Amino acid sequence: LGMNPQRLIMGICCTAIRDAVDLARAALEAYCLGVLVVPPFFYKNVKDEGVIAFYREMIQRVCHPDLRMILYH
Repeated sequence: LGMNPQRLIMGICCTAIRDAVDLARAALEAYCLGVLVVPPFFYKNVKDEGVIAFYREMIQRVCHPDLRMILYH
């Protein structure tokens, strides 16, 4: 298709943080502009602290200065 990956944002919606981290790393390796990350959506009544902890853990595990993450809540 001739798309420039530097103009793409990969959407990530995984039930396991390991899978989300793997996809974020793949997006970095493909030189995507960033990732849009949905926290696990199947849990009910998750407090804001839980959502923040999910994103914090993901950022720490990816641990890359070029990571651009759009947080979806």
